[in-house]
Amino acid sequence: MIRKKHLLSIIIIFLISILVLLIFYVLCLKNLKSSNITLEKIKEMTLDEKLGQLIIAGINGYTSDENTTKLLKKYMIGGFILYEIM
Repeated sequence: MIRKKHLLSIIIIFLISILVLLIFYVLCLKNLKSSNITLEKIKEMTLDEKLGQLIIAGINGYTSDENTTKLLKKYMIGGFILYEIM
C-alpha cells in the first residue's frame, strides 16, 4: 500500500514537472517572437534614429510647448525629463 502511494506521488511530480517545462517552453517561444519583432524594428531605423534613442533630454517646465515638440521629433530622442529650474 505504501509503495502504491509512493509511486503515485512520483508520477504526479513527474507530470507536474512536464507541465511546468511545457509552459516555460511556450513562454520562451513568445519571448523569441517579441525579440524578432524588436530586432526588425531596429533594423528599419536610420543611424540618426538609433543615436536619438540614446539621448535623454531635460526640458524646463512641466509641459512641452510647440518648440520643444519640434525638437523632440527632429532628434527622435529616447526619453525626456520635465523639471522646473528655480
